Amino acid sequence: MEDIRNGLEEAKLFEGLKSINLNFEPLTNSLLLNGINVSKEIRTLEVSNNVSKIATLPVVRDFLVKQQREMGKRKNIVMDGRDIGTVVFPNADFKFFLIADPEVRAKDAGKS
Repeated sequence: MEDIRNGLEEAKLFEGLKSINLNFEPLTNSLLLNGINVSKEIRTLEVSNNVSKIATLPVVRDFLVKQQREMGKRKNIVMDGRDIGTVVFPNADFKFFLIADPEVRAKDAGKS
């Protein structure tokens, strides 16, 4: 059951996911991981460069989609991402698709 892409055992990963609780705090615009604000950490270059290695695992994708849907049930929320409007919230009240030239995206990538 080991995944060749990153050497993780999916069964162990699944067990670890059970102890994770994600919550969005709209007043502070913060993502909380087990009560700890991780908003800055999840936007680092290191995370961005490695997230796809883990996020493509079905057990992780299923977990994250469930977490995102729960956040959507609890609060009015705006989310961004490649599959938010098609997979996570296919029946969302509002959907926006924004595009930008690669030069514009690169110029603003370091700002947050």
